[in-house]
Amino acid sequence: MEKKQKPYFPMFVNLSEQQILCIGGGTIAARRIRTLTRFTDHLIVMAPEICEEMRELLEQFPIMWIQKKLKAEEVIAIENGIHEKSAEINGCEKTDLNFQDIYMVLATTNDDELNHVIVKACKERGILVNTCDDKSQCDFYFPAVTEIDGIVIGLNSGGKDPKKVREVRQKIEKMKC
Repeated sequence: MEKKQKPYFPMFVNLSEQQILCIGGGTIAARRIRTLTRFTDHLIVMAPEICEEMRELLEQFPIMWIQKKLKAEEVIAIENGIHEKSAEINGCEKTDLNFQDIYMVLATTNDDELNHVIVKACKERGILVNTCDDKSQCDFYFPAVTEIDGIVIGLNSGGKDPKKVREVRQKIEKMKC
């Protein structure tokens, strides 16, 4: 008998002092980073190139950009975290980024193998991880978030109907209690 997947618990977490690493610089990454800018100033994006929306976010918010393509072999070879000392970084000369300092990782690359390796490495280290290509591997789902008069509302369908979630969020935003 197949065990029924239970829904994820809607939990609100204080991210204000937590470092969040987003590996990938495309539109999915930009959308998630935009949402997170309301909750923390400790955002790191690792990608060789970024989309225009991400570029705009880098100009508006204190986001660290490590301009580097992470390879699956590098993640596999790292025992105690990512140690990148010579990447070009938005606003910084050098960094020593270590997985031990990371609270949450967003694997948003267009490389399924790399995303899988990132997920595996995070799970081994007890780091919360979300991947854009396999919801069954996610420790959490990214909610549709809205904030009205200091009330934060997060909506999620467990990946089943993101369009419906977006519609519900828009209806809530129009209510403006």
